[in-house]
Amino acid sequence: MKTPYINTALLLTNFVILFFLLTSQKKAEGEIQSIVRTKMIELVDDKGQKRASLIAYPEGETVFRIMDSHGNIRVKVGGSDEGSGIVLLDDKTHPGFHALSKKNGVSLTLTDENGKQQVLKP
Repeated sequence: MKTPYINTALLLTNFVILFFLLTSQKKAEGEIQSIVRTKMIELVDDKGQKRASLIAYPEGETVFRIMDSHGNIRVKVGGSDEGSGIVLLDDKTHPGFHALSKKNGVSLTLTDENGKQQVLKP
């Protein structure tokens, strides 16, 4: 009649394993990870609307976009092997401020509400 003892031992072993699994999960929730590896991050508001994204494209470009509550891009920052850039867009999603830094030089383009541009180059 060793079966009841074996069943009791197995039951206790399962409880001990369950206890350690549950306590280790609580520790993991409070820990701060030093590295998060992913290809894309999206931030959403309370309604689930995407408000920002950070994407590493396979071609080598990485782009960070910030959107308004309607999903329109308002800020775009990008970087690639060719250089980097930043664009600030107005309420009609027209670029108002566009700065580029590439292998062939740098430029800053300012555009007013009428579409008139001023390009600055060193």
